Amino acid sequence: MGLLAVTDALLDRPIDQVLSTLPVSADLRTALCGGANRFRDIYDTLLAYEPADWPAVAGTAARLAQIENAIPDCYEVAATHAAALPF
Repeated sequence: MGLLAVTDALLDRPIDQVLSTLPVSADLRTALCGGANRFRDIYDTLLAYEPADWPAVAGTAARLAQIENAIPDCYEVAATHAAALPF
């Protein structure tokens, strides 16, 4: 979701217009456009985790039925994979 979440700002177009031109799943499109689903819960967790908004992290983690303590490890694994991409 990372880069897709900012394509509207990069292209100066509404996110729904940007996503309509890309081959992304309906669930991902719904989440990035503000709809409620599991991807949106994960995205909200990320958005709360990065600035250390711990009450918000706890709330989104509860919606995901995850153990809150697993989030830092998941974030680190995702960041490591993203850093290894050949851009």
